[in-house]
Order: sequence, then C-alpha cells, then structure tokens
Amino acid sequence: MAPIPDLEDTWEKIETMRAEYVCPVDVFGAHMLSDTTETPDGRFRFAIGLLLSARNLDRVTAAAMYKLNHMLPVPPDGLDKERLKKLEAEFEEKTKGLQKSTKAEAMLKKNFPIDIDNLMKLDAWRLTAKNVVDSGLDELGRIIHPVGFCRRKAEYMKNVAQICLDNYGGDIPKDLAGILKLPGFGPKMGHLLVQIVYGQVEGIAVDTHVCRIAQRLRWVEKGMCEPNGKMLNPDDVAKQLVETLPKDKWRDINHLLVGFGQTVCKASFPECNRCLIAGTGHCYHKSETKPETGTGKPRNRERRAKASKREAEDQGGATDEDE
Repeated sequence: MAPIPDLEDTWEKIETMRAEYVCPVDVFGAHMLSDTTETPDGRFRFAIGLLLSARNLDRVTAAAMYKLNHMLPVPPDGLDKERLKKLEAEFEEKTKGLQKSTKAEAMLKKNFPIDIDNLMKLDAWRLTAKNVVDSGLDELGRIIHPVGFCRRKAEYMKNVAQICLDNYGGDIPKDLAGILKLPGFGPKMGHLLVQIVYGQVEGIAVDTHVCRIAQRLRWVEKGMCEPNGKMLNPDDVAKQLVETLPKDKWRDINHLLVGFGQTVCKASFPECNRCLIAGTGHCYHKSETKPETGTGKPRNRERRAKASKREAEDQGGATDEDE
C-alpha cells in the first residue's frame, strides 16, 4: 500500500485540535484507571478497566472502577447499598458533569473544572484479583451498574480474576498472546493493555473512533468514503494501518483519534466547521446539517434517534465485547 499523503501535516492539525479541548478519554481513559503498572494488583486493575470499557461511556467505566476500588470485597448478600449511593454521588460531584451525556459540549482546557491528576487518587485500591474472587457475582454486577452488559462483564471479571489468581499470582499475563486468551479480551483491548502496562507496541488498537476517522481521511483503502467503498470493520482497518502508518505512531493513534472523535469528528453530525482538516482536501466525509431537536416528521425523528444511539455507542472506548 502507498504511504499516506501529507500524514505529518494532518497528524499535526489533529494534535492542535486535541490540545485545545479536554476529551473524556483524557480524564476517564484506560490509562487513568489504576495507580501503578509496577505491581500485580496495579496491572490487574488496568485489565479490569479495559474489560469494563467495552461499548461504554468512559465516564461510566471510571465510575464503576471508583466504586469497585472503594467497596471490594463484597460477599454474597453483603452489599452496602447506602454506601454505594454515597460513592455514586461523590463521583458525580468530583467529575462536574463531564461526559454526563453524549450531547455535552466539549470543554475548553482553560475552562476545565476538574483536577485530572487527583480524580482517581484513592486512599486504598481494593480492586484486586483476590477481592474479585471473594465477591458475589450479583454484588459485582450491582456495583458496576450502569455499565453496559453489566451481568456479563461481572462474569468476565470473576473468570479473569480466577485465572489471574491461579496462574499468575494475581497478575496478568506477560504478553499479548496470553492476554488474548482471557475471557472478554479481543485485539483492541489486548493491544491497549500491553501498551499501558508493559510498554509493548505490537500492533494498533482500533476502536470505533479510529475505524471511522481512518476511513474519513482515507488512511485506509476501500472504506466508506471512497467511491464504491464500504464500511470497514476495526480488524480491516487495523490490518491496513499497520502497513501504512509509521510504527512510531502506532502507540499514539488510538488516544489521539479517540479524543478527536469525541469532540470534533463525531459519528453523527461531526463539527466540520471547527475542524482544521476541513477544506484541505484530506477529509472525504460529506458534511451533514444537524436538525433542530424536537422538529420534523416522525421518520426524521426516528433517524435522529438512531443517530443518537450511534453517538452513544461511539463514545465508548472498546469494541471487543462480543469477541
């Protein structure tokens, strides 16, 4: 495949736009969900954070991690519901409404009200493999609610924790191949995890944002923005990007494009009017006009509802949930 035309210029423009805004992934992303990569417990927490992030708002994932780290272990029938409510209210107060809904406007850094460095600082980090194993399945599901697929993810948590406890002393596998054998982990989450905890860059983590934006910019071939093209899936995009994107950009592309996709290059009605790439000839997405809320015929309202659903799914980080 041919090199990407004017990649450095486009990349720099995206970095400039990213630098102006605080994106949900900057505050609640997987790299923020544990205290250390230097201990087995710390690495295990990063794994669980990614596991919960599939098809989920970053904010909701972070809230679940916040509650787990305060409450575990919770034996069957031992859930303190009042404490759970208190922790939920505490997290809401700390996060000041960032990503409270998919309709929320991006926050300029100069106006940002949250102390990012202290948001997830805790007196004790209680999310460990042993504490998950010692907790009831129903209780785990209630704590992580409203995480999407919370029952299934609670089961994944229990299974992953048991495997890590039995085979790795509470730690996670040491390489990508081992991580991909854990329940609920697909390539995207696996690549992110080894990048975060081990500094290993063996591929590109492609989620819904990277998948969409790479096609809009034609960093991949035969995508949705080409004549006679089609919507490519994350695996298709990942295979092409590892051939065309310089390896020194593999680690950064996910974080860069996720934030860009959350704030500017959104799935539905991207804000092309404030995009530095618009008009350069390097973006091939056709601009859309966003309709006014509450107006239009029933069919138009149905279309907007579907667009809103796509946007909600798009705000999440991972796409490995069904693998």
